[in-house]
Amino acid sequence: MPPARGEADRLLADARDHAERLVSGARDQVAELTALAAQDREATSTAVTELCRLAEDDLTEISTLVKERREEAGAILARAQEQASWCGTPPTT
Repeated sequence: MPPARGEADRLLADARDHAERLVSGARDQVAELTALAAQDREATSTAVTELCRLAEDDLTEISTLVKERREEAGAILARAQEQASWCGTPPTT
């Protein structure tokens, strides 16, 4: 085999080895990134679930506070109406 042909074969073999290492490394990185993406999705799902739970708790608390304020406002209105009704009635002696 001529020396140039032997050198070309060696360079080709080196290039194939290098390409195989690059492809193997790329596959490893893809597998790692896929695993990280799955972990991110799981963490995001957990965070969204917790945020929804917190929002529901907040809405329940707000609803309770609104109900209390309505009841207080109703009592204030009833007292005001009662006091207003006295204004038109002459005092009894």
